[in-house]
Formats: sequence, C-alpha cells, structure tokens
Amino acid sequence: MSTHYIDASCTQTNEIQNRNNAIKQAFKNIEETLLRVQSWLKQEELRFSVKSDFLNSKQSQSLIKQITTPFAIVSLGCSPEGIFSIVYSLDHRIKDLIGDYFTNTLLRRIYEFTSGDLEGKIHIGSLNSDCFSTISQMIDLAENNSHHNVTKTAFIDGLE
Repeated sequence: MSTHYIDASCTQTNEIQNRNNAIKQAFKNIEETLLRVQSWLKQEELRFSVKSDFLNSKQSQSLIKQITTPFAIVSLGCSPEGIFSIVYSLDHRIKDLIGDYFTNTLLRRIYEFTSGDLEGKIHIGSLNSDCFSTISQMIDLAENNSHHNVTKTAFIDGLE
C-alpha cells in the first residue's frame, strides 16, 4: 500500500491547512462529546468505545482517526488531495438507546462544532447503522491490533 493521503495535506495552501486543523479540532470536540454523553448513561454496555488511529496502520490510506460507540461512529478522513473531512453514522435505535435529550445534545454539538466554513466537510454516513455490531467487531480487532483502543467511560451518577 502506498503512503497515507495525509501526506498530501502538507502541500496544501495555508487556507486549506487551517481548515484541516479546524476539522481536526471539530473531530476532537465531537469525540469528547460522545464520551461525555456516555458518562451520563447508566447502562454499562453503552459506555464502551473504540478509538482507532489509522495513521500508522496499513489498513487505510484515507482514514485518520475513528471513534466507535454502541450508538454512533465518527471518522476523521483525508482525501487523496490532502483535504480533511468528518463522516458520522448513527445507530438506527439511537433515541431508544440514549434517549431524546442525549440524541439532541449530540446532534446539536456536531453541528455546533462544524458550522461555517466546515459545513461542506462533514457528511452523514448513515442514519440506519447497526453500531452495536460494528463496536463488537472493533473490540475483537482491538485484541490483536494496537491501532484500536477499547475504553469504558466511567458513569457519573446523577446526570441521567
């Protein structure tokens, strides 16, 4: 496999590099929001996540990072031209899993973190995903692959 597409980002204009940095920060903010939502959920199985770093992996030329939870998957990627983007998918049962309040909070934060110049760089992968199945696969992958890290977010009592 050839080099990662992120290598092309170094040759982009300052404007695109600044936008790439803003997209990377938006991904970090969305990741933090997912973890905070998880901390408010009593059900232990909803508080697992898998953080994946694909930069030093030969698995993908375009994926940079990904966080997988039982109710959402968010990926930071890079085009062959070196332009970053975010793709998110939600489990088709998200409102049943985490409730209306946390679903609305998550969606509001995603749009808050990606408004303005970033709007064209965030994409919906699917609103009908089976994130439980995906996180199970990712947990299995993590057993033999150092690019995937499984964590369980601690429950903060009194917020749900």
